[in-house]
Amino acid sequence: QLAKMNTQSQEQAKEMASRMQRVFFATADLKAEAEAEAAVTKSQSFSLQLALQGKSKLAISDAAKADSAATAAFEATAELNARLEQQALRERVLAEARAEHTA
Repeated sequence: QLAKMNTQSQEQAKEMASRMQRVFFATADLKAEAEAEAAVTKSQSFSLQLALQGKSKLAISDAAKADSAATAAFEATAELNARLEQQALRERVLAEARAEHTA
């Protein structure tokens, strides 16, 4: 009877070891899956960060182009105003000269 109990104990120990091994492998699989998901999330986060940086650079470039265009427009307006002032001065001088000539 002692031998029978010993055999049962050994079988129970083997079964327990088998269960523990399955739990260990299941845990290892879950851990590997969680690590893979974390790696994918990190990769997606990095890709998103790169995309946002690209959009930021594009926005900065667009802003610089708009600033350059505004500066050019301002300079052109200033030049046009200077020419109009010169023309008005010429016309006034001519008008004064005509007035003196006719007087």
